[in-house]
Amino acid sequence: FETGPRRRDPFVVRTEVGFLPRYRRYNITLKTLINSAIRYQMRKLGRKGYFLATRVHPTPYRIGINQLPEVWPHPEKETPEHIDQTLNLLSQRLGIQKVPGAGNYTVQVGWKVREPQILKDRIMRRTDPVTQYYLEHNPDYSKGYGMLMLVPLTFRTYAKGFTNLYRKKLNRSVHWKTFTLRIPVPRFN
Repeated sequence: FETGPRRRDPFVVRTEVGFLPRYRRYNITLKTLINSAIRYQMRKLGRKGYFLATRVHPTPYRIGINQLPEVWPHPEKETPEHIDQTLNLLSQRLGIQKVPGAGNYTVQVGWKVREPQILKDRIMRRTDPVTQYYLEHNPDYSKGYGMLMLVPLTFRTYAKGFTNLYRKKLNRSVHWKTFTLRIPVPRFN
């Protein structure tokens, strides 16, 4: 959606999806995001764009942090004031309600992740900083709360997204062969 009619007003691509376990690991969200954002940005050249999501589980947040060059909020960086203002403005315009008494980026989503207790326990035991950051800001994600995630849509974002999306295919299609060049060396007796 567009945040305003003027050329300097940014546009926002927003997706909220859930996949059954057997359909995960296919980067469906990333493919959809790149396709939608590039098509829109080609029609509205020069307009700044963002991807906005409310992550209801630590795993997609961790994937975003690991696969995209700029994601906010970020566990290792202070959120810039203009990004914080953008998140607040978008939340208001989209009717996203913050959870009272929770972290600044924790919002009411309205659906819950169906997750077996064994998987939830595994998530709670993770010690990586990204998962810990998510759980610190949204410890009650299983109650239907999500954490806002904003990604500026820049050339770097698209390039990194394409690279991550097609890295395995490229690696499989390029077969590196090594060979030895034999040069006869004259013998002197």
